[in-house]
Amino acid sequence: TARQVIERERECVARQQCNRDCAKCDLVMEADDILAAYDHALNLLKVEEKTGMTPEDAATIGRFREHIFSEWSYFRMAEIAQAERDGRLVVLPCKVGDTVFRVWKVDGRKTEITEHKMENIVQIAQWLHLFGKMVFVLRADAEAYAKKEENQK
Repeated sequence: TARQVIERERECVARQQCNRDCAKCDLVMEADDILAAYDHALNLLKVEEKTGMTPEDAATIGRFREHIFSEWSYFRMAEIAQAERDGRLVVLPCKVGDTVFRVWKVDGRKTEITEHKMENIVQIAQWLHLFGKMVFVLRADAEAYAKKEENQK
């Protein structure tokens, strides 16, 4: 298997018996670079064996992790995780500046949809309990809710 071949070649390099002139590889690299490449390949194979993920899947996850760690420090992520455990973390349904759609009845008769720009976090917090009930992030969701309300008459 590929795993056995890689392990055999890695052992050859680790024992410093690789003269970089065999028929198995024509790489001209430092032994440390070759060892690192073998270790990386073995790790990818181990991931595939344990999880069923392909090396491409694992590489995608690795790129995602690199992106997250480059954007946020470990300490910031730990702080957010602790806030979630403590019940202090709130994920808002929209951000400041977004337009949301409110469904309401005018004079108790006709259902209307009005647009509202979320100017600040206080406004979002005041409407938090209405999201998904009367206030929607997408116009299509507001229209579907309004249609449902009209059909219930």
